[in-house]
Amino acid sequence: MNASEQFERIEAKIRRLLGTIKQLRRDNEGLQEENRKLQEVIAQRDAAIRVLQNQVERASSVLEKQRREETEQSEKFKEQIDQYVKEIDKRIELLANN
Repeated sequence: MNASEQFERIEAKIRRLLGTIKQLRRDNEGLQEENRKLQEVIAQRDAAIRVLQNQVERASSVLEKQRREETEQSEKFKEQIDQYVKEIDKRIELLANN
């Protein structure tokens, strides 16, 4: 193999290498664009998750407040019923003594 053939082989390899580099650069650009889009999607989902977490926290607070109020109201009703029962017992006792 003479120098001219070797030079042509090296030149062909360099052309293939340059073609590969160009393709890799195009692939890299495409991947970078895809990565940017995915980062945007992640950011949007993170924002949506934060909104949902805030809504859950508010709903939990409202439910807890309602439970406390219902418990307090139940306690008041129980006290009121106990008071009525005491009143009825007193009146029955008064009627029984007369």
